[in-house]
Amino acid sequence: MDVAPDQLTDHPERLIDSMATTPAYVRDTRMDILAANALSRELHAPVYRYAQHTDTAPNSARFAFLDPAGRDFYPDWDKVTHDCGAVLHAAAGRNPYDKLLSNLVGELSTRSETFRARDRRGRRPGSAGLARRDAPRRADRVGVVTRHVFAQSEQLTL
Repeated sequence: MDVAPDQLTDHPERLIDSMATTPAYVRDTRMDILAANALSRELHAPVYRYAQHTDTAPNSARFAFLDPAGRDFYPDWDKVTHDCGAVLHAAAGRNPYDKLLSNLVGELSTRSETFRARDRRGRRPGSAGLARRDAPRRADRVGVVTRHVFAQSEQLTL
């Protein structure tokens, strides 16, 4: 289980680990992956590789906007980047003094034309939806995975 220190109690970790037949992860409003079970780490291997290569935390937005592999990983990359930008924009509105969020938005703003264009449009995030991604190509796995996104809350309580 990959978990950021002091981010989660062991309750979500146990819940995620108990999901042995489906990928599951917990993400914060900065799009950092805080915890993931083994199947999710395998599915998101390109996100983890990019994080290791850049010496950063695994982050869905950073990967989608800055790694060219993100376009191949997300079959609906345009929608994913739209949603990532909207989630970050909403998070900044809720907590404008979040230094880590400000740093991430600054990094994406300076390094991604797509992020800058999306930010200018002022998109609003949805509270739920679907996203697709190409799973690692293996004979015993499904090629495309659909991810269900549930409404986010400020604090995870189980």
